[in-house]
Amino acid sequence: MPTGPLVQHTEVCLVGAGPRGFSVLERICAQERKSPLWDRVSVHVVDPGPPGAGRVWRPAQSPHLLMNTVASQVTVYTDDSVCIRGPLEEGPSLYEWARALGRGALAPGPATPCEPEVLAEARALGPDSYPTRALYGRYLAWAFAQVVAGAPEHVVIRVHRVRAVALAEDEDAGATVRGAGAQTVVLEDGTRLSGLSAVVLAQGHVPVRPGEQEAELGRFADRHGLFYVAPANPADVDLSPIAPGQDVLLRGLGLNFFDYMSLLTQGRGGRFERSGRRLVYRPSGREPRLHAG
Repeated sequence: MPTGPLVQHTEVCLVGAGPRGFSVLERICAQERKSPLWDRVSVHVVDPGPPGAGRVWRPAQSPHLLMNTVASQVTVYTDDSVCIRGPLEEGPSLYEWARALGRGALAPGPATPCEPEVLAEARALGPDSYPTRALYGRYLAWAFAQVVAGAPEHVVIRVHRVRAVALAEDEDAGATVRGAGAQTVVLEDGTRLSGLSAVVLAQGHVPVRPGEQEAELGRFADRHGLFYVAPANPADVDLSPIAPGQDVLLRGLGLNFFDYMSLLTQGRGGRFERSGRRLVYRPSGREPRLHAG
């Protein structure tokens, strides 16, 4: 416990409620539970996406989009394998959570999923399986709800499901803010969060403005009546203008390539069947013709 007197109140804002912003919230709660520094802590969590998951890991996305990490290696909790100054507060990995969910061992709650397709994926998940991003989003939403429900009594958490649009120095820091340079975060709905002693920017993958090359490709597509998709998260792209059998050029062979390939094949009803030791793809007839490079 600290030896000096507690400062009356501090107010902080986390811009971004995905895994990074959520981890900051979890650490604030853990620290204030073990060695409180304040009489009262107000935490604003700002994100239009679902808290815990954020936009990238939102549960409402295609089940054909997978993580690139196996289930047993994914967690938002700490254990004795982590070298940190703060307290350790253990919790289930994604795999352990899914096993408990599949057995019905998790206590029902507002963030405990119960849809049949989610339970089926949880039951089938192995420690070395690659989960869907949607399942990870449900795990994050559940863990966020657990952290909020278990927060110390003097820690007040407010979730704002809206974008932050501006950050500025606060003209009147007030007498209760530790240090100088208190800040204000302005939200898209006009709300002003003022007197903030700290602002954490944890936006993760943010949209980018097209560069000249992307702009020229867009103009070329317009001139020739083509459909062009600028660099973006494939989960956010409407692919319905691409007709069955249409030639599609996928430029690049990185992670987004595999997302688009999955969305345009399995996402259109194609399926893989096992034939001996091989997998055979059975097309639905609704797929385009993909050219990758």
